[in-house]
Amino acid sequence: MSNPARYRGDVYNLYGSYSDDLNVNAIPLGSIKFGVQSDMDDTVYNRLDLDALDALEPHPGLGGEWTGYCFNSGQTDTAGLMQIFITNVDANGNFHGRGRDIHSTFSIHGHKDVHQMDLEMTFVREADDLDGGNVPTSCKANLDAFRERIAGKWGVDGIQKKGDVCLCKTPASLHRFRHLDRKYDVNLAYSRWSFATRAVLFQVHQRLWSWRFFEGRFTERRRFIELYCRQYLSNRPEALNKRELAELKTLQRCLHPADVHFYRSIARSQFKPCLHMYVGVIPL
Repeated sequence: MSNPARYRGDVYNLYGSYSDDLNVNAIPLGSIKFGVQSDMDDTVYNRLDLDALDALEPHPGLGGEWTGYCFNSGQTDTAGLMQIFITNVDANGNFHGRGRDIHSTFSIHGHKDVHQMDLEMTFVREADDLDGGNVPTSCKANLDAFRERIAGKWGVDGIQKKGDVCLCKTPASLHRFRHLDRKYDVNLAYSRWSFATRAVLFQVHQRLWSWRFFEGRFTERRRFIELYCRQYLSNRPEALNKRELAELKTLQRCLHPADVHFYRSIARSQFKPCLHMYVGVIPL
């Protein structure tokens, strides 16, 4: 017979049975393996699309979730995934919303030409300590409503010279399963089918809370934190070899931006006693 104390909110004591006399607040915090990690930032998982999308959107295809990458000029490399939610669009083409990437969260406002598919976006960052001005603050792009794609140039302070931006309607949690655009151009049917099968399988494991799903998340988190700490908390000039550095970049590119923020906060919390030695070295 199950112990009724289990259903009265009582806690399991150290002797392997439930006790009515043991209060949760009386448990010493030292019994927690890692203590209380106040620096872990789980607020990054707050939803960004809290405002309802306008019921009668005057510019079809613009509103909703967009995800993708901002590539550096002349390169195919990217720091990580960007996720934005365009939540309101008026009849004049003005829109606003919310977004986040691996650097920070931000608000969005912009304008889409009423007669054309050209649009401009401005990202208002909510953090001051960003890396050297190489963080997108503006974008000029073209909306392809049929292909559900936004492509253009991103820049800083209104000057689009930093590189290319490419966004699509794929949810952030599934974006890792997309092929590069050039693979879609080579074999569109195969790329779509490959994406669909992998994305559906991932969603099934996620919905069922399968062990494979949690094992994968745990493995990614542990490996990201390990490589991140070695790269940014090590005093050695070459903390990671080329293979490990490529692995860290791949993880940072594939992971949901909220996961990147949270895993970084775990790393900073675990190594807090060492942080004063590396002020200005650890990216936020």
